[in-house]
Amino acid sequence: MDAFILRHGAAELSARTDFERALNSRGRAQVAQAVQERSAELAGVKCMFVSPLLRAQQTAEIVLDQLGKRPAQTCDWLVPEARLDRALTELSNLSEESSILLISHLPLVAELTEALCGKPRGFAQFDTASLAALSGDILAAGCAELRWIRHVN
Repeated sequence: MDAFILRHGAAELSARTDFERALNSRGRAQVAQAVQERSAELAGVKCMFVSPLLRAQQTAEIVLDQLGKRPAQTCDWLVPEARLDRALTELSNLSEESSILLISHLPLVAELTEALCGKPRGFAQFDTASLAALSGDILAAGCAELRWIRHVN
């Protein structure tokens, strides 16, 4: 199973609520660049799981525009303050998916990458629109291998 973990692009610094913070022009360009540079690998993604926050939803739209339609689910377990154990439980239930893309936020993207790969806290560094690729037989704590993390300018 392959899993790609994408942090949303750069977002506006203020909005009425954190939920409503939109991608700014730099963030849209970052996401487009990240997806374009890894489009061959991302082409195999069968399903996307996306945080409900606006900037993550907008990131997903850019991904879908570049890669084409595929199923996408909005998941409350991908919000910034989500509990790592809940996210790991949800991922363990996805064993039938062969390749997935998660779109979320800090600190969860780093925590998930570290937990799935059995790496220490602070190992995985994610900037806006950073994209990580993981592989493993299952998506469970310590059972995946980090293939790469790609950062954009």
